[in-house]
Amino acid sequence: MDLQEALIKDCSELATRKLSVSKGTAYFINFYNLPIDLVCDRAEKENNRLMFCLRQKGDKFQLEHSVNNLSRQYQLRGKTASLEKLIQYLAHFLQKVIAEVPPNYTHTKMTPI
Repeated sequence: MDLQEALIKDCSELATRKLSVSKGTAYFINFYNLPIDLVCDRAEKENNRLMFCLRQKGDKFQLEHSVNNLSRQYQLRGKTASLEKLIQYLAHFLQKVIAEVPPNYTHTKMTPI
């Protein structure tokens, strides 16, 4: 199971939002608090974006909140733990964001039905 599938498994609401995970020297997780079927421009996505970086540090992983275009109230604290615990921690945080923060439609003329 890859990281994106593991996050969706722990937070089923993520299946309704835009999410991308890429791997280079670390995992970069981009979460856009927008419905997955919404067609929008890049500015709209950026206004609703959270980005996280997950790096391996020996036998543990370190999770950092890199980009926050939402309220300061939704700042994830950095944490070092096993990969499984960090996936649960991040999934729980994103579940809270989905439940509490409505999408910020600044450029989309029509909202989804």
